[in-house]
Amino acid sequence: MSPFVLLALAYGAGAPPTSLWLGEAVYGVDLRTRGSGNLGGTNTLRVLGWKAALPVILVDIGKGWLPVWYFPQIQAGTGVATSQASTNPAVGEQLLELLKSGRNPAYAFEQAIANDSYPEFRQIALLTADGQVLVHSGTHTKPFSGHITGENCIAVGNFLADVGVLEQMVQAFEDLPDSAPFTTRLIAALEAGKSAGGQREPESGESLTERSACLMVAAPGESFPIDIRVDFSEDAIPALRQALAAYDPMHQYYLARAENPENLPLQYDFVKRLNPT
Repeated sequence: MSPFVLLALAYGAGAPPTSLWLGEAVYGVDLRTRGSGNLGGTNTLRVLGWKAALPVILVDIGKGWLPVWYFPQIQAGTGVATSQASTNPAVGEQLLELLKSGRNPAYAFEQAIANDSYPEFRQIALLTADGQVLVHSGTHTKPFSGHITGENCIAVGNFLADVGVLEQMVQAFEDLPDSAPFTTRLIAALEAGKSAGGQREPESGESLTERSACLMVAAPGESFPIDIRVDFSEDAIPALRQALAAYDPMHQYYLARAENPENLPLQYDFVKRLNPT
């Protein structure tokens, strides 16, 4: 069953333009019109100085690292759950724990939302191993905010250009055959979302670059789930594809070694064969 919900959510995690908000609210400066026009920490340092750049860099690192490292939860044979926007990691944890205890998905979802103090500030998504989908998009999440459900997949996001971003993500995932590597289908979905408009600042309509991307795949019986992340990068999706290409042969090696290491080379020798130079 697809963990696509995680990928779609991670894609939108870096949307809030910290430097833009800080520059306008505190300094009265629109960084899009100063220096390089970039909203990252470097241009903030150049235009506003280190006191403004430091919180921007720290927050941007958090936007990249936290959503893809901690907030999504995935368990093979159970499902995948997460929260985003004003994230509360306890929601996803509680959802999976309730499912593991034998609760039905509808009850687990209702309880997790009821136990949260600020559900209207969050998007909460659950995709179970048998294909059941439950999504909550709070009224205080930034537009465009919503979700699209496809065949064995779901795309969820906020701060998006429009609903077409999610539609194209699902379409790209479904267009590739089931025989295609699952990871390839997920990466294609992210790339389609970016091409369809990706993230935009709601008031100005300005495009926002991604800050993070992740790929998480877990299958029952596999000893090594895939967990690849790219953080604090304005080219996170292309970098994620590159990271996957580099990791994929190692993943196959790890799986084979866990099952039977007798006829396999040592990891050091295997890596040397992959990179003979």
